[in-house]
Amino acid sequence: MKNNLETLSNAKEAIASLPKPYQSIDDEFLKTHADAIDTLKEAYADKGGIHLLRTDEGDAVIVRVPSSQILKKSRKDVERIKDPIEQDLALLTDCLLYPEPAVVRQWIDTGSPGIASTYSRKLLELSKTVVEVEAKKL
Repeated sequence: MKNNLETLSNAKEAIASLPKPYQSIDDEFLKTHADAIDTLKEAYADKGGIHLLRTDEGDAVIVRVPSSQILKKSRKDVERIKDPIEQDLALLTDCLLYPEPAVVRQWIDTGSPGIASTYSRKLLELSKTVVEVEAKKL
């Protein structure tokens, strides 16, 4: 079993091996970069795993599930950062494995201003911060 430091190092190497500039994440991308994806899956397996998030327009990112530390930081960011889009971008950036945050910033600046919010909501769902709960009066 690998230690945490080795796993983290492997994850960083896997992220660095993914293509720059951004390439659309499709089945071919996933097949071509299967080794890096598998390394990331292993690194985050006990932290909620990794997920591919794709919009209706086809913009896609690979993210990790937010940890409790990331969620705490996000709460503090809400107090510090007043712009809701920037708050959502901060959460997404903390969880983003691919592409680099500058790519998402470009999407925001070139016609998709709400994309960070869309991804942020899904990240909160994945972390079980936003789940349906049934209330029953006793």
